[in-house]
Order: sequence, then structure tokens, then C-alpha cells
Amino acid sequence: MRLIYFYFLFMPFGSLWAQEVSKTQSPKWVNSILSGDFKQKDRQGAYRYLLIDLQDNVESQEAYKHYVIEILNDDGVQKMSTIDVDFDPSFQSLNFHTIDIIRNGKRIDKLRDCQIMTIQREQSMESSLYDGSITAIINLSDVRKSDVLEYSYTRKGYNPVNSGYFSWSYYHQFTIPVNRVYNRLLVDESQTLKLKRYNGATEPSINKRKHIAEYEWDVGASDFKLYDNNVPSWLDVQKSVKVSNFENWSDVAEWAVPLYKYNDSEINKIKWKEPKVIDEDLAIGHLIRMVQDEIRYLGFESGIGAYKPNSPLKVFNQRYGDCKDKSLLLVSLLRRRGHESYPVLVNTTLHKKVLDELPSNSVFDHCVVYFKYEGEDYFVDPTISNQGGDINNIYFPDYGYGLIVRDGMKELIELPKPAFSSLSINEMITVDEIGGPAKFYIRSQYSGSGADNMRSSFANSSLESIQKDYLNYYSNLYPGIEINKPIKYFDNGRFSDNKFVIEEYYIINDFWLLSDDSTYLFCETYPLVLESYIDYPNSPDREMEYFVGNPFSYAQITSIDLPEPWSVNSDYKKISGDGFQYINNIESIGNSVVIKHNYERQKKNLQPDSVKEFIKKHDQIKNQLSFYLTKSDKISEFKLSWISVGLTVLSLLLGAFVSIKVNNYYNPEAWQFAEDKPIGGWLVLPAIGLVISPFVLGYQIFNADYFNAAIWSQSYSGLTSDTFGFKLFLALELVVNILLLIFTLLVLIQFFQRRTSLPLIISVYYSVNFVIPLFDSLAADFFFGVSIAKEDITNLVKSFVAVAIWVPYFNISERSKSTFCKGLCIPLTHKYYKHNQSGIAN
Repeated sequence: MRLIYFYFLFMPFGSLWAQEVSKTQSPKWVNSILSGDFKQKDRQGAYRYLLIDLQDNVESQEAYKHYVIEILNDDGVQKMSTIDVDFDPSFQSLNFHTIDIIRNGKRIDKLRDCQIMTIQREQSMESSLYDGSITAIINLSDVRKSDVLEYSYTRKGYNPVNSGYFSWSYYHQFTIPVNRVYNRLLVDESQTLKLKRYNGATEPSINKRKHIAEYEWDVGASDFKLYDNNVPSWLDVQKSVKVSNFENWSDVAEWAVPLYKYNDSEINKIKWKEPKVIDEDLAIGHLIRMVQDEIRYLGFESGIGAYKPNSPLKVFNQRYGDCKDKSLLLVSLLRRRGHESYPVLVNTTLHKKVLDELPSNSVFDHCVVYFKYEGEDYFVDPTISNQGGDINNIYFPDYGYGLIVRDGMKELIELPKPAFSSLSINEMITVDEIGGPAKFYIRSQYSGSGADNMRSSFANSSLESIQKDYLNYYSNLYPGIEINKPIKYFDNGRFSDNKFVIEEYYIINDFWLLSDDSTYLFCETYPLVLESYIDYPNSPDREMEYFVGNPFSYAQITSIDLPEPWSVNSDYKKISGDGFQYINNIESIGNSVVIKHNYERQKKNLQPDSVKEFIKKHDQIKNQLSFYLTKSDKISEFKLSWISVGLTVLSLLLGAFVSIKVNNYYNPEAWQFAEDKPIGGWLVLPAIGLVISPFVLGYQIFNADYFNAAIWSQSYSGLTSDTFGFKLFLALELVVNILLLIFTLLVLIQFFQRRTSLPLIISVYYSVNFVIPLFDSLAADFFFGVSIAKEDITNLVKSFVAVAIWVPYFNISERSKSTFCKGLCIPLTHKYYKHNQSGIAN
């Protein structure tokens, strides 16, 4: 019974619409165009267009469309077995002329016996827009692979609101290959027609006969265009031609002004409970909020309603309207308060590219509001609900350019750029016991469009569902997380600076995890929210601009409060490039470890040659996001690493062998003016340093856990997935430090023996003490992403200063030459003794 009820309910409307759909012959003014060769060499894909034939007759208000499509496989059969055509019955009728299947060179007429169904499916219904268009649907029977489908139809009737104006776009290049494209436009020869070609489209041939101007294009479109991923919304790289009979933007404004007229006397009938405020700017803010929030967004845009708004009184009383309706309502109420105000037509996708468009009314797809207050210009979008901020802080999207609907407007105006939206997150992790659970507090503060989005989210969802979503989100990082206190939000800045604050409280039961080999505990922090902002899709080879998103700034501070002081090397990392900047800073303050992430996206689009480097640097940023704390002495006792013992023994033997050779065989002659002075003066300073150095270096070697077996375990290398590289790097560090220790002892011995070889050897010593730490820091940064800490930079500067001072001093100063003048004492052989006695040797 229910099905029968709905059938009889909608049957009268279906019959009415069916009267607007007919089967007729093609109009006489149409040129008959053949599709050409049906046998194509390139038979890739599900189907291929052999012909796209579009002809428009402005005088008869008819648009003729003719398509020929070769069906190549079963998917093509599925997609091309149904023909659907939209039209607006309030001013249009639809006539089908041909529907043929060409199989093995024979035509099968499918139009004669087919049934035409009409439905109103409202494709924009999810956006609360109803355009009143009807879809005529024809389901074809017995369609097969390798068939050629040919059909044609004509829509008759133009929207009367256009008042004789028109504009079209003809595309001569598509995202799939098309064998032939034919376009024809018939207009009265007295019409002033503006035409603009894009991306290399061809000029039309123009013929004039019987007061009719005929514009004709006949081109091949096999050179299809594929778009890169993540392109800006305004990007159009296909060959196309646009025509319009609007002379300029002044004509468009002149056309629009009468549509936005309303009866002034009706405005006084609009009554609403205005908040009692003293400041006019606050009153304006409440007026904006009323139109945004209390007038729901809903549009019925069939026929003239697609361009002409309803009266403000009607919109207010029915409590709904589309962008035009809400804009005109707000304009009328602002004018009632004595403020100059006008609707503004904009395009939400073209942005500044709207400047490249021909003047026409079809360029625009949205309407907003302009008003003047105390000599300043303001813009507001009345369709955005749950917005915050006073009139100086309200977020206005980046619409680029717009046309003010006002007498005398001659050009598009540049609209204001929105201020950066920002997100600031403060995380506090409190640990009462190493290995125990942690309290997790998060405070997030949104501004700009971010605040508007979060306000809308909290207004449209229950706190329970939001709490559950947030808990699931953080469980990706901490699987054992639990709610400690209910989530809270604060919207105190809605009518001022538009700040929206969220506070979350959790318990992380498994904050500390045990390593795979059970040798140490570790914990991790990670900025999950930041990762979601910078997760850009890859695009290695690119020809088109890359859309990265609206500019915004992000700041996160994570503090880990521990029950005991924790030694963490301070770290600072900055990664910047075209359109962005990232800074990571880590420092230890008493019992707290503080990790800071700052990211700023500075532009919306990137040029193709910048994308590869952009993605590469963001991969580097992702490698910096994780931060680990480890605690090994709480779990296991020290176990000697025999790898380290073996490397140490080999290094000692190698170092001792080379040192003995250098000590015995490098013995340059003393300065001929040497005065055999003792160590004194400025030489006391390097002497003190050389005496201390072996103890310091030895302490550093044995305190660095090189001899702890845990450091060689695979799980310990949490900084990198390259465990072999990590162990190799560790082994090289140990070997180099042992060799440096032996070299230091050699320098110390030669210094106090005042050997002639000392100046060169100590110069090498100072240089090595600068070069090796520098190489070590750079290698750690390059291979494992471990940034150079501030204290390491300080030590490198000190080492460089030592090289700059002492290397020249030991090699140039007379004091050094007069002090280090002793040769090697070698036992005299019998042969040597005879030569010495004869005066040959001294």
C-alpha cells in the first residue's frame, strides 16, 4: 500500500514533466555533422568519444548537443547504457532527436521504442540547494561491447532573468581523447560578442548571412590533458573558448542591481530581539550573527530564483534563504542602522583568476556582503554559521575579487586577504614514577577559521561523541589511554578576538614501554595534530601548480614533568623552504623536558619546480616529530660489551704502533737560533690543557656507555630504523676516541720532552680536535636526524679558536722554536761513534 501511495503521489508531477520532453526531428538550423571513421587505432579505456557536436542558436534560444561514443569494453557498456539529461522545466523544454546503436555498420533506432523517465534528483541537495532541475533518463537495452552509440537532443529556452544576456564556454580539449569537436554559435550580427581563447585554442571561422553571424570551430581533441594531483581549484589548462555579450563589468553590475531591489517599507516590519549594547560595532556583530545563525542556509534556485533573491522580509519570516537571500537581508538591516552596505558577487573557486574571465553573470557562484563603518570597509559572508570575532576579527574567506552590486561599478574589486588562522597546543605530561602511568593534559587554542570550524563542530555534536572521537584519536599514539576528566571548551572570545579553547584530561597507563630485549624503558611524544596538517601527497614529476592549503601557523609545547632531574641534550632544528618554516626545539629544565614544534604555512600554492624539494623537506620534518626518553638503569645491570672490548684492544694496538713509529722516526732539526728555553710564558696554558685532556677524554669514553651491551642492542637505536648504520657509527666513534686518547698521550710526552717534532704534531692535534667533532655532529644530523646541540656548537667554536691561536703560535713564535729544540736521544752504534770521532757527524 505504501508503494502505491507514493506512486499516485508523484505520478501527476512525473506526467507534467514528461510533457516537457519530446521526440522530434533535429532543428532545421542545425548543421548535420558526421562522426567520421569508427575504427580507431587507440582503443584504450572503457569508451571513446568520436564526436562532440555542440551548436547554439541565440535567436531561437536553443542548445543542440550531439554525441558519438565508441564502447570498448564491459565497463563502457555499464557507463553508456543510460542517457541522462538535465533541464529546468520552469523555462526549458527538452527534445530528443536520435538515439542509435551502430553495430557492424548497421544502425539500430533506440529512440523510437524507448521510455523516457523524468525524476528530480537535486544533485546539490546535500548543500541545502534545490535548483528545480529535472533529469530525463533513458535506459538503453541490448548495448554491447564494440557498439557505437550516437544520440542528440536540444534544450529550448533561456532563463528569462538573463534579459537577453548570455555566455558560454566551449572546450576543445578534455581529460580523455576525443576524435572530433564541432562547435557552432549563431547570433544576430548586430550583437556585440566578446570572445576569448585559452591555452592555445583556435580562432573560429566567421560567416555572416541573412543578418546572422555564424561562429564555427571544427577541431580534433586527441591531445587530451591529464591533471596532476592536488592542483588549485582555479586551475584550468584545457584549450577552451569563452563567449559573452556582456561588454564589461559595468554591464554585469547594471544587470544585477535591479535584482537586488527591495521594498524599503517592508524592512521596518522585521522585528528581532536585539541585545542591548552601547557600542555600535557590537550591535553590528550581533546583527551579523543573527543572519548567520538564525536564518538557516537553504535555497530553491529554479528559474529566476537562481539569480534573484527573495525579499528580506520573506527571508526573515521563513527563517531560511540561500547566499543571495541572506546577503540581501543583512544588507537591508545594516542600511536600516544607517550604514552603507551592498551585496558582492564572488566566485568561490577562481579567486584571482576571475580577472582572466570575460565579463558575465555566470562567472559568479556566491554572494557576500560589503559595508562601511567609521570610514573603514568590511566584508562578511552571511552563510558561515557559528563564526566568532568582532567586526575587526571576523574571518572572511579568500575569495580574491568580487563585483559590488551598485550603480556605477565598472570593475571588480580586490577583496581582503584573510589573516592567518592559528592553532596553539600546550601538552603537559606528568610522571610520578618512572615506569608508571602518566597524567596527560592538553589545551588547544584555535583562532580564525579554525575557531569557527571547532565552534561549529561542538555546536553540532554532543560532548560525549566528541570526547569519544578525541580519545580514539590519541589512542593511535597511546593505546592504553583513558579519560581522566570530561572534555571542556571555552568560547569567551566569540565577540572579541575569536579564540576557541578546548581542554582534555587523560591517564596514559602504558606511557612507559619495555624495549624488545627488556634492557630499558622508553616513552614517546609525538605531535599527532601537526602531522595531519603536513601530510602532503607525493607528486614526483609535475607540470602544474600544487595546492598546499590556506596559510596558517601552528605552535605546540609538550612538557614532560618527571620525578627526578633528567639530562637531555638541548637541540634546535630549523627546516624552511618555499612557503613554509618549521622549528623544533628541545631543552631540559630541572625535572622537566620541554619539546617545542612551530610550523608556519605561508602560501597556498607552489610552482611545479618547488614541489619535489617541498615534499623532501617535509619528510625531514616528519623525521623530527618523534621524541624519546629512555631509562636503562631501572631495568638491568651493566653488562660488558665484548664488541667494545675487542674494538678497544685493536685501537690501542694500532694507536701504540703508529705513535711509536712517529715518535722514533719523525725528528726534524732544531731552529738554528734556538736558546733551549724551558716551558714557560704562554706555553703554560696549553701545558695545563694537555695534562687535563687524557683524563677528560678517558672519562668521556668510559662514561658514554660504549662498553654497555645494551647500547649495541637493536632496540636501543630508536632514533633510526637503520640499526646497522647506527652500530657502525657507534663503532667508529669508539675507535676514533681511543686513537685520539693515544694521540693525546703522544703529544703530552713530546711536549714535556720539548721535542722538535712537537709544533707540527700539536698542530695536527688541535686540528683533529676541531674536525672530528664537527664531522661527528654533521654525520649524526645527516644520517640519523640528530641535530647539533647548542653545547656542541659552543665546543666547536672553542676548538676553532684554539686552532686559530695555537697552531700559528707553535709554528711561528720564537718562544716555541727556542723551547721545542730537543732531538731524539738514539743509542750510538759503533759505526755512528767512529763517524762522530772523525768529525763527520755531530
